Parts: sequence; C-alpha cells; structure tokens
Amino acid sequence: MVSFPKDERVMNVEMTIKQRTQKPVPWLWLCAGGLFISFASAIYLRGNDLHFMFVMGGLCFIALPSMLGGAVLAINAHRSQSTHLMAAALRFLGVVVILSLQVPGLLLGAHLAAVDTRNAERFCESLVPKLEAWKQSRGSYPEKIEQVVENNSSLPRLLRSTPFYESEGTNFEFTVPDSPSLFRIRIYDSGNKSWTAD
Repeated sequence: MVSFPKDERVMNVEMTIKQRTQKPVPWLWLCAGGLFISFASAIYLRGNDLHFMFVMGGLCFIALPSMLGGAVLAINAHRSQSTHLMAAALRFLGVVVILSLQVPGLLLGAHLAAVDTRNAERFCESLVPKLEAWKQSRGSYPEKIEQVVENNSSLPRLLRSTPFYESEGTNFEFTVPDSPSLFRIRIYDSGNKSWTAD
C-alpha cells in the first residue's frame, strides 16, 4: 500500500488539536477554575432561585450555543485545514466545560439549603418548651424571642438576618425561609404545633 505525505495544513491542524487537548495543565486549570466557581456559588447562593437561574441560563443561553458554534467551527476547521478555526472551536469547548461544571454546585447548594431549613426548624422546635414554660409562669408568651434566647450568635444561619418569632400573647408563630426558594416560607403555629408551607 502506497502512503502519501500529509499536506502541511493537515499536519498543522492535527498538531493544534494535540497541543490543546493533550496538554494536561491548561485543561486541569480550566476544570479546577470551573469547580471553584461551582462550589463557591453553592456555599454563597445555596441553590436558591437566583443560583438556579444563573446555572440554567448559562447552560441554555451560553453553553448550548457555544457547543453548537464550536462544532460548526471544528467541522469548518477540518474541511479548510485551518488551525485558527480549530483553536477557536477549542475555546468554545472550554466555555462549555466551565458552565457544565456549575451543575454539581447547584445540586450541592440545594442540599445545603435543605440542611439550613431543617436546622432552623429544629432550633425553633427546641424553643417551644421554653416558650410554654414562660407562658405557664407569666400567663402569656413573650413578646420578643430575645427574652428566651440568651445568645443571638447561636442562631442558625437562616434565622440570623430576619425576624422569625411573632406573638400576641396567647399564640405564637415561627417563620422560616423555605430555602432554597427566595419567595416561600414555612410557618410553625403554636395552635396546631406543626409546620405549613406558604
């Protein structure tokens, strides 16, 4: 079988692909950067509605067009034997990789948010015996939760920035953000002694 020497442009394209895909350091740094952004977003945004819109919007409006654009460029680079087009296609691939790595962060954020909500609910439930004892001794529930909670630094994360206790004396309510949603809350009513979503 007779073998013919490769065209110089074909060799250049193949060399570009090898250089940009087989070098571990740039792609490792790319993945590491994507994962750092992903987990930082999970810790800060906690899988809330804004986090969800950020990730899904990035996937739908940036990653998907980048993937299609990269595929078109790669096909044209192969046909025209252009190293510049292939380099551009690989850059599009890098964008897709970074945005795809945000999905694990969204899932982790949603898990952290659920843990936050459970911790807040358990903390509120732990105050019920103290509130009942207060009512037994004084005839009504306290007006402010600070009368029962001695140290505000012990409050769970979701309860530190917003008021979560309300009472008119005969009954009381706890209000906890229904994380990860920014717009829903969970309410504990002393009358039925249970949590309801609102």
